[in-house]
Amino acid sequence: MFDPKNLPMMLGMQAYFEISDQGNKTALKAIFEYGMSNAVGDFLNSVKMRKMNIKSWEQFLAGIKYNVENDENVDQKTILDLMSVQE
Repeated sequence: MFDPKNLPMMLGMQAYFEISDQGNKTALKAIFEYGMSNAVGDFLNSVKMRKMNIKSWEQFLAGIKYNVENDENVDQKTILDLMSVQE
């Protein structure tokens, strides 16, 4: 999903997905993990990147929900319901 040479401070990334039946609903559980390769990366992650990554991940999951429920592609103009994504 990414080219490591474009993200030199990233040690690695992994994403896990789990779908479960919740009665008349389906739940998508997603876990995003990553590690920084040096102290500078750790610092930047704690100051700024972690918040940016959480926001991006929430938008990604809201986009999946929108696509499944509306059978429409998601683009920059799509209004997503970020409140439907739980931490």
